[in-house]
Amino acid sequence: MANFEETLSEVQEIVDGAPGIPFSDNCIINRGRMQELLHTARIHLPDEMKQASSVVSRRGIILKEAEDKSADILRRTEEQVKRMTEAHVITAQAQEYARHITADAQEKSRDILGGTYKFVEDTLAKLNDILAADMVEVKKTLSVLKDRTSQQVKEINNAGKK
Repeated sequence: MANFEETLSEVQEIVDGAPGIPFSDNCIINRGRMQELLHTARIHLPDEMKQASSVVSRRGIILKEAEDKSADILRRTEEQVKRMTEAHVITAQAQEYARHITADAQEKSRDILGGTYKFVEDTLAKLNDILAADMVEVKKTLSVLKDRTSQQVKEINNAGKK
């Protein structure tokens, strides 16, 4: 049984060896033999050519499937980029918010610390004034006590001499 290439070679030999018709490019060939060879060629048509023919006939379907797949990949990629962008924006916003909260907390801490120092200073100054006033009173009382004690000692001494 002849293969595809052998069949094509035989067709070529028949056409090349066919007697020509005067004053034209036409020739006379055996129709039955040519139909037989063409049938044999179709039977032995290589699988690649059959597949190519199938691809050509299904070209529109294949292109549509490829476009759909491409559109789906593009859509999923865009969704992923959007999610990543949103996540980045949320993270950036959270970081900015954290910086703002930290700055506010530091400012409030400075205010509280300053207020605390002022309160302690004022309280100690008042305490110092109170203690100074009390010290004056203590000194007066001590002086009075010394005078009285001294006077009582004199009185006791004088009473013991009598």
